[in-house]
Amino acid sequence: MWKQILLRCLPPLTPAALAEIYNRGCSPGPNDQEALEPRHYHPTAIDVDALLRFPDLQQTDAEQIDQEDLAHVQETQQAVVDEVTKLANNLQTSALFPPFRLIRIPSAPILNAWTQLYFEHFHPVFPILHKASFGHPNTHWLLVFTVSAIGAQFSNIPQAGVCSRAMHEMIRRQSMYLCENQNKNGRELWLTQVILLNHIGLRYSGERRALEIAELLQALPVTLARRKHLFTDILATKKLSELDLSLRQRWQLWTLDEERRRTGFAIWVSSQLKFSHFQPPGNIDNRTSLLTPGLKPTSI
Repeated sequence: MWKQILLRCLPPLTPAALAEIYNRGCSPGPNDQEALEPRHYHPTAIDVDALLRFPDLQQTDAEQIDQEDLAHVQETQQAVVDEVTKLANNLQTSALFPPFRLIRIPSAPILNAWTQLYFEHFHPVFPILHKASFGHPNTHWLLVFTVSAIGAQFSNIPQAGVCSRAMHEMIRRQSMYLCENQNKNGRELWLTQVILLNHIGLRYSGERRALEIAELLQALPVTLARRKHLFTDILATKKLSELDLSLRQRWQLWTLDEERRRTGFAIWVSSQLKFSHFQPPGNIDNRTSLLTPGLKPTSI
């Protein structure tokens, strides 16, 4: 009875009132002091919102590059620059993405310095990759480029931060292209690692558009992890010790298993951080059973 009386007393909602309620529920108001600053975002033109220009780093002093080459992993090769540039030029003529105004992929020495900075500053805090096996010939070029993009955020080279944001946009496009044109890439561990690192780079770049794109793609790393069973133990350490394999073969199997553990654990941690920072619904059950990375093999 009291609900009927209350409904009769309330004035009808006008379309303008409904729109105001909807906007208030979806976006913080201009005077909301508790709202996160990156969410005060009013999309404009793509040329304004997206960083579609690489800075010119060709004149970077070689001594400054050497200062950031900390030699943690194998040196980044020219092939990484060549492959990224080749695919970037192909995407310039695609109707899917707005073209970059200017593409100037940093040189191999600069990418190498930024890769070393990744392992100096980012890796000790968030050891997603297996450092000892990174940078060898079987390491995919896009993964090396992605690592460099995150390492650039720790660089003192002028325009490094600007270049990092442009690199992350390029990585997002190229990872999508590689999936669309060769579906088997979506099953590869290296692509899961690329997408995870790119997602982290976009989310915490400080750029509003990048944050919203990261939110749109927030479930993608979890989906890839589930597809590859990264949240389950496929090859138990005990089973590995019982196999009749050479020491080299045992090391290769353990390394692959360790990379899987690290990637799955990192995706879980990233999902929890997203919930802690932005309060969206979680994508992974907290009861998921995960093995801690870094388990030492018993017979290697």
